[in-house]
Amino acid sequence: MYNNGPHMFGLVRRYITDSAARKLHQIARRYDARFVHAGKIPGNSIRGWFESDNLGEPFNGAVTRAVLCDVQDEHPRIAAALGLAD
Repeated sequence: MYNNGPHMFGLVRRYITDSAARKLHQIARRYDARFVHAGKIPGNSIRGWFESDNLGEPFNGAVTRAVLCDVQDEHPRIAAALGLAD
């Protein structure tokens, strides 16, 4: 790894179903990333996020763009509901 800790992106602050979380995780895996479905964390509004190895730029940006573009292309309703759409 380039830096300590994972590269985190695409924070989700809205309710997400288990089914939607599985779809997001499947997309993320294409790019050696993952979707972490945190559910409800007491005292925190974060419900989930994507993460990948922190390799620094330009790699982190490329993974972020690829994952979020695929989510928007393949599941636009999920992307819009979660605030991930443009």
